Amino acid sequence: MAYNVKYRLDFSDVAERKRRIEILKKDYGGSVFPMICGGEPMEIDWKSDDDFYEPLIGSQATLNLIVTDDVSYDNFYEYDEREYQLVLLFEEAPNTWGTYWKGWITNDIYEESIITKPYNIQVRAIDGLGQLKGFNSWFPTELTPSKNTFIWDFIWQNLAQIGLGFDIWVSNDMRTGIQSNWQNIFEDLLIKTNAFIEPSNNKLDAKEVLRSILIASNCKISQSYGRWYLTNASSYGDQRIIAGIQNGSLSGSGILSAKQGYLNGGSEEIRFEVYGSNGVYSGSTTGNMLRTIKSQLIPRNSNLVRSVKRPLKKYEMNIDLSNKQTYVNYNAGFEFDLQYWIAGSGVTINLDSEISASGSKSINFTNYQSSGGYTPSKAINSNTFNISSNKLSLSFNMDVAFENTNYDANTVFTYKIAYYVQGGNLGGEYYNATTNAWVVSGSIIWNEVTIECQSFEFRNVNVALPINAIYGDLQVGVAIPYFTGSGFVKTYLDNIGLIQNSIGSSRFKNVLYSGTFANNNKSDKLEHTQIYNYNSDVMDLSNDSILFNAKYGLFFGIKRCQDTTPKKMEEIVIQQRLNDFRTFVKSYEGDFSINGNYIVLSMANKVYVKFDTLTETDSAIMDSMKYSVKSNLYSIICHIPNNYTDVDYQYRIVFE
Repeated sequence: MAYNVKYRLDFSDVAERKRRIEILKKDYGGSVFPMICGGEPMEIDWKSDDDFYEPLIGSQATLNLIVTDDVSYDNFYEYDEREYQLVLLFEEAPNTWGTYWKGWITNDIYEESIITKPYNIQVRAIDGLGQLKGFNSWFPTELTPSKNTFIWDFIWQNLAQIGLGFDIWVSNDMRTGIQSNWQNIFEDLLIKTNAFIEPSNNKLDAKEVLRSILIASNCKISQSYGRWYLTNASSYGDQRIIAGIQNGSLSGSGILSAKQGYLNGGSEEIRFEVYGSNGVYSGSTTGNMLRTIKSQLIPRNSNLVRSVKRPLKKYEMNIDLSNKQTYVNYNAGFEFDLQYWIAGSGVTINLDSEISASGSKSINFTNYQSSGGYTPSKAINSNTFNISSNKLSLSFNMDVAFENTNYDANTVFTYKIAYYVQGGNLGGEYYNATTNAWVVSGSIIWNEVTIECQSFEFRNVNVALPINAIYGDLQVGVAIPYFTGSGFVKTYLDNIGLIQNSIGSSRFKNVLYSGTFANNNKSDKLEHTQIYNYNSDVMDLSNDSILFNAKYGLFFGIKRCQDTTPKKMEEIVIQQRLNDFRTFVKSYEGDFSINGNYIVLSMANKVYVKFDTLTETDSAIMDSMKYSVKSNLYSIICHIPNNYTDVDYQYRIVFE
């Protein structure tokens, strides 16, 4: 699938710098047609939350077209949202064009004036980052208990779903404890394969997954120069400073002195690890990302404002443990198709993506018994799974529905269906619901359940097993149903297996990682929620590091450039955010124009505030921006980080 140019407009901004707008159409092979635009042809807007740690900064472009007797355009609203791309290019060197922004034209926010020609058309496009909630998260196709998944796979695979084909540039100043230099830490971090599946077997969407990963690692992502930039929200800075701190040549007050020397010289050399849209590493690059006020950024409209956020007393991350794996058997909800399940003899199991009790899939089959006494035979059973402790309180769970052609409002149908639970510590014990006990048996003990329903709907079967349940190798199975009427079509099953009711005497719902200034009379608290538990399994709940687990083992931990001792990710994130808020956090907001040929300002750049009477100690990280292309006007909000030394704080973990 190729996208080729169908419409093009070449123009210059008010400072005579060349700009180009193109509309590309999928599989187009014809001529390139002109566009006519209004006074301000294009505006691009990056909007962020007031909390500058919120990680997903999507962008939207508005294109103002004019229809005349000689120039017309396609009816963009009649096509799929992946039919057209809108691109802004800038002259980055003489006669050399670079991509500034790219996105998909969206037909739901297309506006056209229905009047005589000439008239205006307003077209909007998005880069898709803010709309990831509409995407299912990527998940590995194989659910393997012994094989975890790299966090990097969740990042690049979910970004790839947007379809823009962007490279990913990573700068986050982190490394595992045994690495000598920082790299893309996400390539070295593992999570449970089912980390982002809720107890109901619903999968988290792409936005929830990406936000959870990035907010928990103090990173943010946005589009600049036709790439995704994944950067640290606090320590996004000069590689020369990072290298100097790491090799010991810079420490204490010398860090800030060296930093200001580079800034006053007009440079901030930031290193990036570069990956293709397919997640494959292609090398590293270092470039000057600095834009300086007033030499390169000229204030406009007399609206430059400096504001402050108050220092913090406490920072807290609330980690949601509710999605901790509740089923002790794998793939209970069939989200990974039929992995870890076996069909009974003569039974054809069908996956169903249209009907489910929860999650995105269920299974169905058409076999049933209709005469004589009910003699259960297997429809489906799980592979064996091991429970190494008898301290778990477990329940058997099954969601079942029946399809029948004879349903009406007054008819009640009665079905029988059976299940079994086999334990392994004595070699052949089965749960017997009649006696509510484990019984040694040479053959399966089936537990019958009678289900009455008037219409097609899922009914839940949940049976608590005896306390101090059987352990060792376990297995569960469900039989084909028994039905004596007419019109039977099929049985639907979902969420089959053993659910943990508790670990020990209780089951925690949250874990709070917090940092508090001991000698600070401030009262403000910053907190982040909707961060999901990545690593804990049904048999494992530790406070070692709920968020991340390095592939080399937790023992090696994670380091920043200034760390001599490995830390947990939670400690690093809390440290960075308390560092930023040790005193008042300064933000700058105002309008600027670029002064200088072949340069622009984007979200990946940093801003150095340098006036005759005011020079900041550090450069600012961009938080949001609006770019009016023809006017050469950048309306920005940015903040000053404070992470070259570490503050002391009290670290605490509380399970709730």
